[in-house]
Amino acid sequence: MFELYKIKDYSRATFKRFNPQRVYLKLRDKINTVAIYKSGGGLGDLVQCIPLFRSFRQMFPQAKIFYLGLYQRPRCDTLFENIPYIDEYIE
Repeated sequence: MFELYKIKDYSRATFKRFNPQRVYLKLRDKINTVAIYKSGGGLGDLVQCIPLFRSFRQMFPQAKIFYLGLYQRPRCDTLFENIPYIDEYIE
């Protein structure tokens, strides 16, 4: 039964053609502010965005990163305050 679903493991070399030059490196020193809008403000939405925030922090370490949107207060306050990749929240 499970033979129908064969999973093939691809090497990183397979995806090299999909990884073009990193254009953001040219912009790294020019971008000072990043605003990320996320609709939906549930706990799961916020947790799933943490890798996105981390990626922006790595790409633009000197930039201020703003989260635009809504989240469920007060339930998510503690989590939101402890995400080190966000500088400020704009509702």
